[in-house]
Amino acid sequence: MKIETRSITLELLPNGVIYSETKEDWDEPDTLEVAKENLEAIASVVDGKRHGLLTKLPNTHLPKEVVDYYHTVDPGQVATALLVSSFGTRVMGNLFLKIARNHQSLTTPVKMFSKREAAEAWLVSMINQESK
Repeated sequence: MKIETRSITLELLPNGVIYSETKEDWDEPDTLEVAKENLEAIASVVDGKRHGLLTKLPNTHLPKEVVDYYHTVDPGQVATALLVSSFGTRVMGNLFLKIARNHQSLTTPVKMFSKREAAEAWLVSMINQESK
């Protein structure tokens, strides 16, 4: 199942992982309104089921209030994998994790990956661990 918001495309994969990627043509700033729309879309895709979230981090800066908001809402993931493709996205991922740890808002495991296959495998193992 695929769903799109103004800024991202979400795909619920058969293995219980949601893949989230910023649209290539998205060139507007990320705002709280956009973040709320994205989290509502995730909630509609999973329909209350626990899942793994695989997010391909964009090469753009997210304002602190947007990052904070993403940490305040739990759409039900058992773990989150951040897919980084460059030095810049790795810096953004580290910032995301630092803010979350400072606010003690990480309630589920979060890990960064450079390969999608490795990220998906880790998420599937996390989903399987929770279902035991």
